[in-house]
Amino acid sequence: MPVGKKAFVSTVWVGYLLSNYGSFFQHYFLRRRLSDLGFVTCRWHNGTDVDEGMAYLKRIIKHIVLVSLGDALRRDAVTQRKVLLQTDYLEWKFRREFRRLIGPCNERNDIFSGDICIMGSDQVFSTDYYHWYETAPNECRRIVYAGSTDWKVKSADSEWKANAGRILRSFSSIGVRERAGVEFLKGIVPSVENIAHVVDPVLLASSDELNGLAHKRKVFSRPTLFCYLVNIRSKEDIDIRKLEDLARLLECELKIVGIQGAMERIPRHYLMLLSPTEFLAAYRDAQYVITNSFHGSVFAIQLNKQFLSFMQNDLPGENQNARPRELLQTFGLTARMASFSSSIDELFTKISIPIDFSVVNKVVYDQRMKSLIWLKNAIGV
Repeated sequence: MPVGKKAFVSTVWVGYLLSNYGSFFQHYFLRRRLSDLGFVTCRWHNGTDVDEGMAYLKRIIKHIVLVSLGDALRRDAVTQRKVLLQTDYLEWKFRREFRRLIGPCNERNDIFSGDICIMGSDQVFSTDYYHWYETAPNECRRIVYAGSTDWKVKSADSEWKANAGRILRSFSSIGVRERAGVEFLKGIVPSVENIAHVVDPVLLASSDELNGLAHKRKVFSRPTLFCYLVNIRSKEDIDIRKLEDLARLLECELKIVGIQGAMERIPRHYLMLLSPTEFLAAYRDAQYVITNSFHGSVFAIQLNKQFLSFMQNDLPGENQNARPRELLQTFGLTARMASFSSSIDELFTKISIPIDFSVVNKVVYDQRMKSLIWLKNAIGV
């Protein structure tokens, strides 16, 4: 493929959920693999987008107003101020690293001048993002890579199925991250012949690439139990005391990164606000890892860490745990599943059992190569 061809990468999360480590590296590595194939990649914006720099400034102003009102009206104004400022600081770190590693956050391109429009990946099939794949230019070859959603929710949504069947007929290839999505979409869009299971874009990277991106400065100088937690909606979703006890048994310090509702429920002396490359360095330097995030488990597998994958408390009708459960089954790691309801002794025993990564790494490599071949065939190289 001659250098200079353009592949447009549509990602629904960057800019709106910028401070999400999995989303950041999904975007980064999908673009890297397309660049390896000789494409000039760019981030596709459609006409519904607003200027992100202005949106970011407006949000900060809104936060200042909310905090000022909180001082006058709310008793928890101090906590509110801390969370808002921490969120803005974390997003600033993400934006700075996005510009350094990927390019302008506000990247603008003529979507009708490209050859291929690749959409993906995480939650790209969620109803809120219809406009991203509905307005993909027909002049381009349209592909989905590692499309994902909560398939349990979508299987009960007749409106979603009707819209998906109408829109996705114009796509030549659809790769989905969960196997449940393959047969489901074959029933929705039978005219699309190339529907297959592919790995998450982060798994398209080698461990050497991840270590090469990690911040050079050592994050932990002492043995550390590093926790990456998401979607912590209430005190029932997290047990800090149990994490403290486990760290003590492991003779480790405890450090925690929390996003998407988790930040305000983590004691300040454990909380870390890390840029994406600092986050990779924390994984690299940690003695043990605990996470309730799909991508948290992906990073632990990629970087060969002793880890546990905690199941989330689903809201009614949801099935958030299907993704990490399938991931662990694929790599023979179901024994790493745990929850806060598990006893300390059980958690200590599970995380202490060594993982034979020589076996795991071979499966990861095979899955990566299979997905790369699918991507090349879908693109036509």
